[in-house]
Amino acid sequence: MNSSSSSTPNSNNANTNTTTTRPRTPLVKTLFQIILFACIGLIGLISVRTYLFIQESNRNIQQDFETRIKEGKSIHHSSSKHFQQLNWDEKERNSAIHRLQRAIQFPTIHHVKDYEIFQKLFDQMFKDFPLLFEGPSAVLKEVTHEISRQMSFNNSNNNTSTSSTSTSTNNSHSSNIPSEDSILAARVFVWRSNNHHHKLPIMLTGHVDVVPINDESKWTYPPFSGMIVNEGSSSSSSSSGSTIDSSTSQTYLYGRGSLDDKNGVYEILEALNQIRRENLLQQPDRDIYVVIGMDEEIGGEHGAKKVTSYFLKKNIKFSFILDEGGMIADHQFPTIHSPVAFVANAEKGFCNFEIRVQCEPGHSSMPKPNSCIHMLSKAMIQIQSNPMKAHISILRRMIHQLAPLSNSMIFKIVAANMDLFAPFLDYVLSYVGGAPNAVVRTTFAPTIISAGVAENVLPSTGTLLVNTRLAPYDSIQDVLKHLEQVVLNVATKTDSTYSSNLTVTALPKNCDEASRVSCHDCLEFNIIKKSIHQMQPDVFVVPYLFIAGSDSKHYRKLSDYAYGYLPMRLVKAHDDLARIHGHNERISTQNYLESVNVYTAIILNANEMLKDRP
Repeated sequence: MNSSSSSTPNSNNANTNTTTTRPRTPLVKTLFQIILFACIGLIGLISVRTYLFIQESNRNIQQDFETRIKEGKSIHHSSSKHFQQLNWDEKERNSAIHRLQRAIQFPTIHHVKDYEIFQKLFDQMFKDFPLLFEGPSAVLKEVTHEISRQMSFNNSNNNTSTSSTSTSTNNSHSSNIPSEDSILAARVFVWRSNNHHHKLPIMLTGHVDVVPINDESKWTYPPFSGMIVNEGSSSSSSSSGSTIDSSTSQTYLYGRGSLDDKNGVYEILEALNQIRRENLLQQPDRDIYVVIGMDEEIGGEHGAKKVTSYFLKKNIKFSFILDEGGMIADHQFPTIHSPVAFVANAEKGFCNFEIRVQCEPGHSSMPKPNSCIHMLSKAMIQIQSNPMKAHISILRRMIHQLAPLSNSMIFKIVAANMDLFAPFLDYVLSYVGGAPNAVVRTTFAPTIISAGVAENVLPSTGTLLVNTRLAPYDSIQDVLKHLEQVVLNVATKTDSTYSSNLTVTALPKNCDEASRVSCHDCLEFNIIKKSIHQMQPDVFVVPYLFIAGSDSKHYRKLSDYAYGYLPMRLVKAHDDLARIHGHNERISTQNYLESVNVYTAIILNANEMLKDRP
């Protein structure tokens, strides 16, 4: 009786518990089913998109391959004849390499501190290219003096230093060196056509100034020796009269400027010299300007900027501009084993911002909780923690074109579903930082922090310098507003009294907006693409955003079609990328001669393909 009666309540309790939990089961099950079906649907969508993307990519790869093979067979020039891949005889090959060698032996580090070095370099250049610069039949006429006169430089000696014409190579520049304010740190030459009043000219540009040497002891050979080394046989030569075995990629020319950017300038000159020597072009269809900068590495303020101002005042625009900025990445990416030519069709802007804080000074024995240094440190951390919005559209185009070359399925899946993965990519790139992050957004780099005058005094003021590289679609004003908001949040969260003591200012010197984006599916871009295919048929061509700086930040104001590309191959196994501005800068002689051929093709193709353009 007791047993029976005692079990009944337990049974009732069990039933009650069962009854109370049952209504939850269908809801949980339904939610689980919804999530499961959503995941299956998402996986299905991603799979279908990826399959279609791979199919389209395979078709594009096949089409691109056929185009490269077709264009690699021949190159058109103005007389509609064809000539095969440009071959160099031994004499011309050696001469071309020794001309670059002699240029590297001039330590052209600063355009003002040792201006004579630049004059000596140009004197040597004029001697080395008589077909271009010497005599009445020389095709390149110097117009630097016209720009100097137009810009009204207030230096009585300016004509002596910048007006040497293409018919004179023995002018002395050892005295009367112009001041920094009056100097024009560029030389401008033009190959005139009969249509120069009717057609927009083209510009080919580079620079001969180089960055300083940080630690010469880490160089295998002196940085300005121009040493030529065959690393296969361990033989070397620095004599301009020596025979060079340039048939192998193991022969290198060492020296500062061999990759940035004396090689680029001399590739342009060698291409023009080759065109004149082989009589490939009697006269161009439009003017060809060759602009050689001497202060690119320090911003181009006295070179490219002044040249640009002159052209703007004269209302001279260009149909096509080609500068440094791109290169061939050979095995630079983990899953891409094909060489890829990155052609810059846009360039990031540049601006320095100063964050200043005012504080109450005091003795260091009685430190305050929020000193100037505390506030600047907090501002610096918050700036790094609050990046500007990523422009995934910039990355999308590049990934779409690189993905077919990759053997990674993950890469292809991401490329096919960029809209779905955009938030994830934004987070990952922001976290990883470096070059991948710099491609998609404006970057902030705190570079100088200054505060305090004595070890036992709390500073009354402090400044933080933030170097920014502006992505296209972000203006200097946009960045200023972003930084002001970040700094204001720091001030109000710390102490509201600081909100008026923390200020952000854009420093006007060397501030440049990001460039406009030049088209990548137009005739002008195809001039470069076709030329690469003709001379480097194993290379794929991809447009990209140049995240560093070049003289193009000025020249892009002169044309809607401005591009950056140096045809040199940078091989990861050889650490070529690290050699730019680094130790043991060098270029293989084979790489150099191949690059000259690409410039030759670009000049001839531009002359032919732009004939119907104004």
